[in-house]
Amino acid sequence: MNTVNNQRRKASIKKIETAFLQLLQVTDMTKISVTAICQLAGINRSTFYANYLDIYDLRDCIKESLETNYLSLYDEEVVKQTQGDVFLRLCQHIKENQTLYRTYFKLGLEKTIEIAEYDNQKVLSYEGGALADYHAAFFRAGITAILKLWLENDCRESAEEVFELIKSKHL
Repeated sequence: MNTVNNQRRKASIKKIETAFLQLLQVTDMTKISVTAICQLAGINRSTFYANYLDIYDLRDCIKESLETNYLSLYDEEVVKQTQGDVFLRLCQHIKENQTLYRTYFKLGLEKTIEIAEYDNQKVLSYEGGALADYHAAFFRAGITAILKLWLENDCRESAEEVFELIKSKHL
């Protein structure tokens, strides 16, 4: 019986998140109501509140899920302590999950991402690393702008093309 309830709960969460993401593509988050989400998802308000405190909690859960999914792309690099083609994997993930990333950027959640790995040799070449914070900010803003534009253009270019652009400009 618990399995049935667990599957039902997962299905409800999926419906809620899908409805929320659909609404976010055409409506500002501050104008989205729990009622609108429930109507689109075909669920009762009590089902929404059984899973989330409010719309902001729903947003935070989606953000956490996306970040966990994103970080899992790099499990191999963490274990082997290598860098690999992390940006290529990111580009591939974005192309496969365009709605989630559009939402991520629309909500401004990318501002919370810290860049942990980038070309340290390049940083050191700028004033012996004294301007590392500026370089990291420039790097983050440049990649974010490229990825946002790529999403606005419906990811017409391949993940490999976007990766090569980022690599040639920043890495």
